[in-house]
Amino acid sequence: MNTDIDKRQKKSIDKKKRIVFSILLFIIIALFIFSVGELIVRIFSPGGHVTPETMRENSLEYQASIFARSIYPQRKQQAEGGRVYINKLGYRGKDFQIEKSAGVTRIVCLGGSQVLDGAQEEGKDWPALLGKRLRDRNVNAEVINAGVAGNASCDSLGRLYTEIWMLKPDYVVVCHAWNDLKYFKDLSPDKSLLRTIHPLQFMNKDGEQLVCNPYIYYTGLFDKVMCHSQLYVRLRNRYWSFKLGSIGFEGLLTGKLKTKGIGDGGNDLRPKRWSNNWAVEQYELNMRLIVNATKAIGAIPVLLTQPRLAAKDTSAAQRERIGYGYVGLSHEELVEAFEECDRVLCVISEESGVQLIDTKVMTGQAGLFRDHVHLSAAGSGVLAKLVAGQILSR
Repeated sequence: MNTDIDKRQKKSIDKKKRIVFSILLFIIIALFIFSVGELIVRIFSPGGHVTPETMRENSLEYQASIFARSIYPQRKQQAEGGRVYINKLGYRGKDFQIEKSAGVTRIVCLGGSQVLDGAQEEGKDWPALLGKRLRDRNVNAEVINAGVAGNASCDSLGRLYTEIWMLKPDYVVVCHAWNDLKYFKDLSPDKSLLRTIHPLQFMNKDGEQLVCNPYIYYTGLFDKVMCHSQLYVRLRNRYWSFKLGSIGFEGLLTGKLKTKGIGDGGNDLRPKRWSNNWAVEQYELNMRLIVNATKAIGAIPVLLTQPRLAAKDTSAAQRERIGYGYVGLSHEELVEAFEECDRVLCVISEESGVQLIDTKVMTGQAGLFRDHVHLSAAGSGVLAKLVAGQILSR
């Protein structure tokens, strides 16, 4: 009897030992694999040593607002290796005084990331080049780059009547379409901007309400400790990219989209036009309100059709550069949506007598774009020339 009990006890002990051994073996193997992975990342990763802190040093921080989903804080920032400079008032470019000097023609350029033109070095963004061209033609011009990445026309409208009017601009140049197209498919009375655009998550830091960006801010103490591992940082960033989808951080600024089946230009997708006209009417209303608000503050509105890579005859190779997943549209839908925006601006221009700068000479010109709408250095130069020529012709 005792022998049977001893056997069972020994068998139980042996089983526990095997379990403990298996767990220890698993931990040792996992640590070995993790160590090898860590070593490989540190040796071969082209990005070098990366942490949320180092990424923050090279990125712009955004502030949450009621009247626009995101703005830049009123303090100096630098990003992209010093290529982009945000001044103490929260606008791109060199510092300027709120009070306009006598004899100065002040031009404010409103829009999203294409207006910000973050790929260009400081002073080479197209609003800065616009100012230089005008001054070369003896116009005492001061151009303020009020572009904010991710802003749509509704955000620019809010910024115009809550702050930009205080700058007393003589001209307000407005360029919007891409960030508005993200709502073209789904906008409806039950999915209105009021119901679908929500306040961004933010954190209080040094008296500022900064938009939570998981790529550049730690999510907790454990995350901060683990970020000493470069393998963990890479896996962490891949996780956030997966969670936010193909639109990444821009999804935090403009709203996450459900984009299954979209993303490659959709040659095999049957183009389906958005089911109603709500989105087009919303875009038209926003742009009309911007025009009216600009006139109300005593400035001259200038509208731009948005330069873009997408055209009816865009090649398959060029379509790979277009982020269809950002807007949830196939290529055919995207081209049609842009054309609808152009048509709206033409109608507004004709009915209100507002100047419209048609940028169709840039559409589809691969050398002028880095991707769907973001400009190359050549593109920034061409756009600055177009806008300057139209303003000078007044």
